Amino acid sequence: MSKPKVLIIDDDDTYRSVINDVLTENGYHVIEARSGMEGLEQAREADPDVILLDIMMPVMDGYQTCRKLRHNPATRDIPIIMLTALTDSEARFKSKEAGADDYIAKPYPPREMKNRIDRQLRRRALQRKPRM
Repeated sequence: MSKPKVLIIDDDDTYRSVINDVLTENGYHVIEARSGMEGLEQAREADPDVILLDIMMPVMDGYQTCRKLRHNPATRDIPIIMLTALTDSEARFKSKEAGADDYIAKPYPPREMKNRIDRQLRRRALQRKPRM
């Protein structure tokens, strides 16, 4: 079985690197994007199993990126987990409104991130399973 592909969309090089290390150590194949526009392109090309998307990015923020991913037939069903330093309920509400499947506030333990990713992978696998 191939490794699950996780696309990280975050403008912070250091943060992306830390997430990449944690996910790689846990058996994921990681793809990185530095901006919302690059993330949209990577999502179409790489067809990841899960997307980790930062909210606070210049030019196109995570909410805009999430909405664009949901409007594209090629990317609309990919689970999206929003990552942010924002911890207020407004950010959580806006994430759901934009189409995100989950939300994690930074900082968080790597184990929590892995659990959330695995939950989205299981959910997506069930959706793809043919019905009898």
